[in-house]
Amino acid sequence: MAGKSIPSSVLLGLLLTTTCGPLAHAASAIGASTARREIEATLKQRNAAHDRKDVDGYMQTFTPSYASVDVMGHSVSYAKLRQAMVDNFARGNVSNVSWRISNVSVHGSTAKVELMTIYNYPAIKSPHPAHAYQKAVTDQIWTKGSGGWQERSEEESLREIIYSKKPVAL
Repeated sequence: MAGKSIPSSVLLGLLLTTTCGPLAHAASAIGASTARREIEATLKQRNAAHDRKDVDGYMQTFTPSYASVDVMGHSVSYAKLRQAMVDNFARGNVSNVSWRISNVSVHGSTAKVELMTIYNYPAIKSPHPAHAYQKAVTDQIWTKGSGGWQERSEEESLREIIYSKKPVAL
């Protein structure tokens, strides 16, 4: 390379890549960490509303344009989800719900979340007593607005249903 000079634009690009790249990655990780905590708080609010059978409180954690697709390809809109919650609460079909976020990535005011949810349904009493559980893994898109994070869409990638004669810790 003797006798050849490196253009200043290339030097500037190398400088920015080597010094700012790690900073940008760290800022992204901090953003994802903050989003994760805030989304977890929203999920806790959703669970509390579910436990109170508060349809409005439950639904405020979703955008009005919410849409989901389950592993079998069935879709659910915001309106259908709302009606399902009204029906379930009226019938007393309330499950215990727990969840675990496995991954969050953030791009501006949008977050992609991988979530595992476990539903523990009330015991089936007849004809044969049994406990029912469902585990689902979903890829979700969340949007942050002035009111905080709301779930915009969900695509289920895994669903397991378990029946047991005795309670099971999942």
